[in-house]
Amino acid sequence: MKLNFTLLFCVFYYFLNVSMGLNVVVWNQGSNSVVIGEYDISFNTNATKATPRLTIDNFVYDTESGYQTSSYNYVTRQLTFMASSNGDVSFITVDCVQWRVVSTHSVETGMKWVGLQYDQTSNANNLLAVGISNANMAVCRFNPTQGTFTVIYKLKGTLQGTAFIKNTQELYIFISQPTNGLQIYIFNSKDTLERSYPAPLVNYPLYPAQYLSGPYIPTYIPTYGSILSLVNFKSNNRGDTTLFSYFASISPGENKISITNLMQLSLSDKVTIVADQNGLQYLYSIYNDGGYSLMVYDLSINDMVKQQYLETPILAAF
Repeated sequence: MKLNFTLLFCVFYYFLNVSMGLNVVVWNQGSNSVVIGEYDISFNTNATKATPRLTIDNFVYDTESGYQTSSYNYVTRQLTFMASSNGDVSFITVDCVQWRVVSTHSVETGMKWVGLQYDQTSNANNLLAVGISNANMAVCRFNPTQGTFTVIYKLKGTLQGTAFIKNTQELYIFISQPTNGLQIYIFNSKDTLERSYPAPLVNYPLYPAQYLSGPYIPTYIPTYGSILSLVNFKSNNRGDTTLFSYFASISPGENKISITNLMQLSLSDKVTIVADQNGLQYLYSIYNDGGYSLMVYDLSINDMVKQQYLETPILAAF
């Protein structure tokens, strides 16, 4: 009877979690612990604190290597993220049902892993990432449990970010190259390069906004079948400099990235983008500009509709 009750409780908790729309989030606690927990990222939320579920001591979430140093598998409910300890970086994979560490694997010195993307399957080798060492960059497929990987493709340039489209099992990689500008590389489900093409930014905001960098943090939006990213700008008004970013959109197959009129009140390196997974029209972002806030955007009207102060310093959310 005890086993049956435990099983029923786990099933009940799982469906309660899904129905409430709780999101997995990550934050650092002090300078020596990383916390994985849950928070209701939604238009209706009024909560300011996330609920901690697992604390991992002697590690902190890696914010130094670059963008997209974590990914979440909605199928297996596993989270993989990069964490540092005394200067050494490791892959950590967490079971977000039982809230336990599945595996920890050290990263070779001098290597950075960014652009993490789960392919949203239960296959053993279901994690994609970009490894960077000096001027070398390689697209790889990982077994997050075993810590093994295979190289899919080698690239040149500066990584801007990655996005994964579950329905087509395609990995989009955004790269800036000195002579070719912004390029998009698309890999199919067989881990082969399907196509690549230039994708210039268009629809720049009018002066006095000045382009700085981007796009960064490309994120697939299931509701609309498009990818949104952030482009950094600055403006000068009578000697005062303001830093901000605009969302930019690209639909699969398009050869341009269109800057929208949706503005984020900070640069992209202080932002986490969260796509709605329930078919709603919302886009969520969490940003740190001296304090943490949840921003809710209604993509059906292209406008920000809510700003919620956060007490928990959330660094990643899914």
